[in-house]
Amino acid sequence: MIACSILVSALATPPTVDISVSWDEPPVRTTATAATVEIDVMPHLARVNEGGSFDGFFAAVQNLGASYLRYSPWYAYPGVVVPELYPADCSANGRGSSWNSTLLDQIYADFMLAQCGPAAAKGECWKGRSVVPQLSTMPEWLYSDEGVNRSAQIPHDPWQFPSGNFGYYLVRGKSLKDPTCTAMAKYAARYVGWYTSGGFTDECGIEHKSGLYYDWPLLSVLNEDEYGTPPGGGVIYTTCWDAWKREIGKINSRMQLVGPETAGGSHGMSSMANVAPPPEERSALIARLGGQLDYSRYFLNGSNHADGQPPPYISNHVALYGGGGHYDGFFDGVDEWVTYVAEPLDEARKKMAPKSELIMNEFIPFMNDWCNVTLSPRPPGACDWQSNASVATRINRQTLGWNAAAASFAYAYARLAAMGFKYVGSDQLIGGVWPDNEPAVASLDWRTGEPNAKYYAVQMLASAFGSGLKLLYHATAAAVESGATVGEIKRGNCGPTNFGGDCDSQPSGAWNTTVEGIGDLAACVARCWRGCSMCNYVSYSASWEDCSWYQPEAHTMHACAHAYAHPCAPRPSP
Repeated sequence: MIACSILVSALATPPTVDISVSWDEPPVRTTATAATVEIDVMPHLARVNEGGSFDGFFAAVQNLGASYLRYSPWYAYPGVVVPELYPADCSANGRGSSWNSTLLDQIYADFMLAQCGPAAAKGECWKGRSVVPQLSTMPEWLYSDEGVNRSAQIPHDPWQFPSGNFGYYLVRGKSLKDPTCTAMAKYAARYVGWYTSGGFTDECGIEHKSGLYYDWPLLSVLNEDEYGTPPGGGVIYTTCWDAWKREIGKINSRMQLVGPETAGGSHGMSSMANVAPPPEERSALIARLGGQLDYSRYFLNGSNHADGQPPPYISNHVALYGGGGHYDGFFDGVDEWVTYVAEPLDEARKKMAPKSELIMNEFIPFMNDWCNVTLSPRPPGACDWQSNASVATRINRQTLGWNAAAASFAYAYARLAAMGFKYVGSDQLIGGVWPDNEPAVASLDWRTGEPNAKYYAVQMLASAFGSGLKLLYHATAAAVESGATVGEIKRGNCGPTNFGGDCDSQPSGAWNTTVEGIGDLAACVARCWRGCSMCNYVSYSASWEDCSWYQPEAHTMHACAHAYAHPCAPRPSP
């Protein structure tokens, strides 16, 4: 893309960044922290005529070169990800096992081929690569009966979910029928046997052969307390983790389990993405972080486990939000999560389980500027990804939000590597509008399959550092700004904008150049001068049909040029 920028008031050029590494000092620590990514199951992964680009997904996995890829069959598609939708009936005239993993086998085969190579089913994986599947969507028949047959609600097309009802299959807040969690653990063991040990023998004594021997060194147990199964606070989770460990150990003694997969984030409310929360809400956010910490510490304590041993890995997630051009929470949230969760959890680990390792399985910067709808008025539901009205909505490629999310992942990776985390996973590789899900965390354009900045951040870190040992040294970075003159033209933009807005009352906005008849940078500047009191800078891009205006003074615009390869220029004084 070719773009240019003009100073319409007084633009500061981008700062020169001076980075100094203290090579003469001893390294801060030795770490093996790897950078990786999560891949949630959705139509994007399947060779079907709906959802995102399969070819883009497959190429992205092949080219990433990362270890510990987290593969997550999720609850919106139970007809795909739950191979036992009904309990076994072993009576004389019963149907036996309901096992049917046909669709799940297909997407696992593609994923394992892309990540591990053509011999994946024989237990081989390309050097430097590995897989950590997640097993979290449980059959509804494991939970107390509430008179709802969720399996009967599964759409005829299993790659869809009912419009507006993404979580329809979850059984929330209900107890397990088997409080020892043995029934769930045996289901998990059958799943593991099918994919890693060539098959399993079902409850009726019938052998099922898969011929699959995938190498899965780790398995994530459940996810983010999505079911809210009582008793809470880590109690039932720890019971289930122990049961899984016992039953899976009978099938695959090499596999280790990862948990408790709790989620938190001090910037974890989408409504708070653009403003600082008031004190009472701020206290609630910090309290929620405390709940995540308490849950994790309960699980970490070996005395709470059946065998008296602490788990080998402690995994967490953190959710952060940004939107409307405001992304500070992506970075402040990292610092707060480290302060309120990671550091005290690490101190507890050192005392109770010094051999256990910390994992960040999902670093989740929700980028709420993902929706690109240029129609006015906006069609109802077009930016609601859970609605089938969003099916044609495209990704917003003008926002700097993807870059901010990528930078925050790199920042989190550095902070957690300094603490010795085993790996840090970005959430997530793919995402999209209905019937896919969660476009705010996508690392690929769901229509074209092209990567954005989030993908390249993970790829560069994975390539540069791998999963082997590395030395960390202390470094400092300082920015030195240089001045600019009125009328100066630079490459870059002054910040993200959305089409529309009032240039006499709003600090930023954009005109569609085709609609407004703006054919070049000079015409963009002229439009700024024509009765727009808030327009001190403009950014122009012919390829994006964009002429954006900005109000801030020069000293606030130091990152303007070079930010996105659009032009940014200040407005001359009258």
